[in-house]
Amino acid sequence: MKAAPKGNAISVNGTYDVTPEGTAFRLFSLKAGSNTITDNAPPVDQNPQGEQVRNFSGTISELNHDPRGTINGVVLGSKTLVSLPPAAVEQLAGYLKIGAQISGTGIKRPVPSGVVTSKNVDVTDARTLSVSGQTYLVN
Repeated sequence: MKAAPKGNAISVNGTYDVTPEGTAFRLFSLKAGSNTITDNAPPVDQNPQGEQVRNFSGTISELNHDPRGTINGVVLGSKTLVSLPPAAVEQLAGYLKIGAQISGTGIKRPVPSGVVTSKNVDVTDARTLSVSGQTYLVN
């Protein structure tokens, strides 16, 4: 944003990639005046982090949907996205309502170096889910 303030002319170089989620633009470089910004691959992490098991609990504030409109998770208090596999969503659909209290355990999904997320939330892949006093194993 510093290299090209609002209203300045820029030149963008890249390609369009077709993905299962739709067409995406892959940026190679951006030129603004005499400044050129290039997109380099993030460095390979030589010491990848191990899985971080964490507990979560809260009130469902939002249902998360995949590009086809199918529920694939719930957002708790707009801070944690709990990702759920299709079989768990199908089995627990009656309980996954906005305002419902849930808790459980899961694996925190790390954000890869160089990646910017569209929502500032922690993503957790659920392993157990407790709803209405009943605990379910989620696989």
